[in-house]
Amino acid sequence: MGRHPELGRLNRVPYGLDTWTKNRNAKDAACRTLPPKQPGQECDEYPFATTVQGAGRGDGNFSVKYVNGGQNGLAGNALQTYLRWDRILYDEDPVADGTLDEYWVKAG
Repeated sequence: MGRHPELGRLNRVPYGLDTWTKNRNAKDAACRTLPPKQPGQECDEYPFATTVQGAGRGDGNFSVKYVNGGQNGLAGNALQTYLRWDRILYDEDPVADGTLDEYWVKAG
């Protein structure tokens, strides 16, 4: 697959383990710096907490924003379904040629 500037490669990490926890903690810290949220909103991040590229890397290369909580929940469920359905492997599960499994998202 050729490189596309509007696409970003992500690598999956297991929910609840070290990288995910660091990502979630960094996201939560960044969310606390935002103005107060409105009723029904949740703070969400990109890249996702379930990726190597998440907020916990410490490079500041992530974003947070308040979004509609109901839509955020639906999007999170859709992401998890996609990862399972298309069998997107975890980062530490190399594919046959030794490269890491990855998936691409349009971020913009």
